[in-house]
Parts: sequence; C-alpha cells; structure tokens
Amino acid sequence: MSSFEHFASAQRLRQIATQPIDFTKSGSFTPERIGKYCAEALGFTLLYGAERIDDAGIAELLNLAREAKAMEKMAAMQAGEKLNRIEGFESENRSVLHTAMRDVFDHRQTAASAKAASDAAQKELYKLERFLQQIGDRFTDLIQIGIGGSDLGPRALCLALEPFHLPKRRIHFISNVDPDDANAVLSKVDLKKTLAVVVSKSGSTLETLTNEQFVRDRMKQAGLDPKAHFVAVTGEKSPMDDPSRYLASFYMWDFVGGRYSATSMVGGVMLGFALGFRGFQEILRGAHAMDRHVLTAEPSRNLPLLSALLGIWNRNFLKLPTVAIIPYAQALHRFPAH
Repeated sequence: MSSFEHFASAQRLRQIATQPIDFTKSGSFTPERIGKYCAEALGFTLLYGAERIDDAGIAELLNLAREAKAMEKMAAMQAGEKLNRIEGFESENRSVLHTAMRDVFDHRQTAASAKAASDAAQKELYKLERFLQQIGDRFTDLIQIGIGGSDLGPRALCLALEPFHLPKRRIHFISNVDPDDANAVLSKVDLKKTLAVVVSKSGSTLETLTNEQFVRDRMKQAGLDPKAHFVAVTGEKSPMDDPSRYLASFYMWDFVGGRYSATSMVGGVMLGFALGFRGFQEILRGAHAMDRHVLTAEPSRNLPLLSALLGIWNRNFLKLPTVAIIPYAQALHRFPAH
C-alpha cells in the first residue's frame, strides 16, 4: 500500500477514478479544455487537457499534496535534510542534494548542509573554469567514459544542445563494454587532440574502468602519455583520485544520485568543454530557476508538482501500468533513455 492511501483525499480520488472523463463522448475534448488545463513557467508549458481528469480530480490531487506535505518535503530536501530513507539500511539514509549543484546564484539555501554542498559545488566550478582556460584549444574532441547516470543525462543534454557547441569541439560517449562501441568512437578521433573524461563515483565501476583501460592502451599504442589526456570525475580520495594518472580530478558526492547528476561535474566537465564555461553556467542558472519555481509557485501552477500528481493519478488511481515519453523534438531523442 502506498504511504498516502489512508489520506481522505486519496479515498475521494479512488471514487473519482471509478468514472473518469470519457473523451469518446462528443464535446468532452475541446479547445476550451486544452486552454484551461494548462500551466506555464520559465518558458515551459504543461498541457494536461488530455489527461482523464476533471476539476474535482485536480482539486483532490492538490489536497493530496497538502495532506502529504509534498511542498514542505521538497523544501526540506533542498535544505539538505535526510529524506532518502529505507528503514534498516544505513546506506539509504542520506540527503538528496543534486539541487545544491546549481545553488550558486541568488536566493541560495542557508541551511548548513545545503550551504556546505553548494560551497563544494562552487569550488568545483572554479576548478573547471581554470581547467578550461589552461587547456585552451589543445583538444578538439572529448570522450566521456561512464555508465548509467554517468552517461545518460550528460549524453541527453549534450545532444540536445549540439547547435550551441563551440566550433571544433566534438563530444563522444563510451558506455558499452562491447569493444565495438569504443572502436567506433576511437575511429572518429585524433587521439593527440582527444581528452577522455572518466566518471565513477566509487572509482571502482568495473565497466567504466574496463573501457578506460581500453582507451589508455590505444593511447599508449599511439605513443601518447595517457595522463596528459585523462580527467577523473570521482569521489574525493577514491582510487581514481590519483594525480599520477590524471591531468585533473573533479569531485562528486554521495548526496547526488547518478540519474540526477548531470548538473554536477558528471556533466559539467563535458558540457563546459562543449559549450564553454559560460554556456554551462547558463544550464545551471536555468536548473536553479526551476528549483526555485518548485518551492515558490502556487500548487495549481507548479509544473513539477502537477506533473508528479498527474503521474500518481494515472498509476495509483487509474491503474495505468505504463508511461510513454515521446520526444517530438529530434534534439531531445536521448531523454527517454535518461
């Protein structure tokens, strides 16, 4: 049973779900409905007129959010309180602070743990800015070596923003341990002008280290010193935090989950290289603006909250087993995988 099943609003939603709006009936799906069931913020428009829900259902979903204290919990999350818990598992008792990775502008969090996290993120940003200045135009290609969240989010952003890449800056990804994947990438680059970014929080991810060694061996065969071409993105003091093997090291932390890590250095080194440091800052600024929106917008106009509530309506009340994520913009074609 879901933790919110006992709320009064959940009981009313169950009743509403027995007779959801029927779009097969004439006049049920109109331009007026599309205009009414719509919310906008920060250049995004959420159109939810095609959802099988009416005014009463929306009102009860908002009541559900109030009863569950969803907004209070979001504020607590961004303040650094430990919300990621599974009883009896200490590893699942931690903060969730991917929002701190972009909390480096105005209206910063003041709670101690959140501020410490954003200060650490700011330090890495300073390091990245200096690093990009130091390498200048030495490299034309960057290969990101990672798996899961270390690949999916950065790759989706990279491809979506390809029209904004700096001239003569090409980005490649290696995630599959099948050597055909790495061979296909390496066939496209001049190794002398290639930077490899290896991403592993623990510094011991087998698939990532296997691909790293594959690329290192190819560089040695080409007469190159891999240290001059490899960058680590890892946990501080992990096995990969080793200046004898890497040109530079950038840090990530346990409170940033893999699928939410693209605005940390997991995506930052690659995006800074592709877009320039200022371009990466603009990504962070936009993400921070949405973080602020979710804390300050009225619930009925709050895009992340409404999206989450509609997902709960479909899954928990209408019992729909699947969701389709269909990017009609070709530039967004990797976001479903993410």
